[in-house]
Amino acid sequence: MKASLTFSEKSNGIRKKRTIDFGTPRWYDFFMPNHILKQDNKALQTLLGRVNQLKEWNRLFAEYLEPEIAKHCEIVNYEKNCFIVIVENGSYATQLRFQIPDLMAKLKQHPQWVKLSGIICKTRPKHTLASNSRSRTKTYLTQKTAKSILDSAQSVKDEKIRTRLQKIAGYTSKK
Repeated sequence: MKASLTFSEKSNGIRKKRTIDFGTPRWYDFFMPNHILKQDNKALQTLLGRVNQLKEWNRLFAEYLEPEIAKHCEIVNYEKNCFIVIVENGSYATQLRFQIPDLMAKLKQHPQWVKLSGIICKTRPKHTLASNSRSRTKTYLTQKTAKSILDSAQSVKDEKIRTRLQKIAGYTSKK
């Protein structure tokens, strides 16, 4: 089985059919992203190089951290001689901050990080989905609270506000 891509292009007003032959794919072509880069694409090569560099930095970074903290931290950038580390929550960020002085001393032993001047911790929970107000658990009022809101609604002169308060008072549990 040979992999190829056929397309037509227009050059000087003449439509030409072109085929790019990728050769016979091997089993490992499907597992390695480098087969994409066989074409001369600098942007993809730069991006893939950066991803591999970040993976290597994270591997080395994790070696110097306690395993419990390491799995909740990730280097996302290195700029102005500082690592930017995303941490899953405030607790792990605090633990990491306590380790920064020792960690920096160890990391500066690597030739590529001799000029390392800091580690910046930023907190961002992993695997969070955008909040959807419809997916929230509905909160119900107690009967006592609902009665209090209804009593208050009776004394309000504005019809819109009274209607809203009555609607709010209707959010009681169906028990």
